[in-house]
Amino acid sequence: MSAAIPAAELEALRCPVCNARCRPDPVCSRCGVDQGPWRAVLVKAWELRTEGWRVLLGGDASRAAELAKQSLRLHGTGSARALGWVAAATISPAPSDGA
Repeated sequence: MSAAIPAAELEALRCPVCNARCRPDPVCSRCGVDQGPWRAVLVKAWELRTEGWRVLLGGDASRAAELAKQSLRLHGTGSARALGWVAAATISPAPSDGA
């Protein structure tokens, strides 16, 4: 993995098998499930959101909206939804033809 789940987000997560609070160790302390693959998906979603906010600040709202969609497909978070809303609101509407 190229990045780790930020501590604040990790503390809010629960094991998808037994609902125990996630700890830094990728093996659940309660049920023993390997959360590594699941966490890799969460990290990818986090990376997509982070990149989305970065490109939005750089002025590319269309790309930010696409990154928000990709992130939401992996992990539906409030941050990804907010990124999508802000990006969509920032995209300029197509000019009308006056008809």
